[in-house]
Amino acid sequence: MADGAPTSLDEPLIRLGRRRLQPTETVARTEATQQRDALLPFVVISSTYLLFTITDGALRMIVLLHAYRKSFTAMEVTLMFVLYELAGVGTNLAAGIAGARWGIRATLVTGLLLQIVTFGLLFGWEDGWSKSQAILY
Repeated sequence: MADGAPTSLDEPLIRLGRRRLQPTETVARTEATQQRDALLPFVVISSTYLLFTITDGALRMIVLLHAYRKSFTAMEVTLMFVLYELAGVGTNLAAGIAGARWGIRATLVTGLLLQIVTFGLLFGWEDGWSKSQAILY
């Protein structure tokens, strides 16, 4: 009703201690919801990228310590990481193309899954391999 008296639709709201929102309040809440919804992908992507960075650093450290334990020389470890970085150039190029084609979410999830597979591959490192085989692996 126009005089502000409760209608049958307002009665349940009044019983719950709520009042019907005015149109300007609805718009303000909608804008706040839209801002929160727009920020959510940023938070997810940033968190995933942070996780990706931490796991990449951990992977490098594990490989470095394993190579040290296997008595690799500094030059052999350097060669191993140069090959790793060159593979990273190709991987980043492929990830950029994949991100443009399929979106950032699919690319990040795929990257994280590949890192999990990479951790699993470390268990396949054979102690009987020559240093050349280990470096290429």
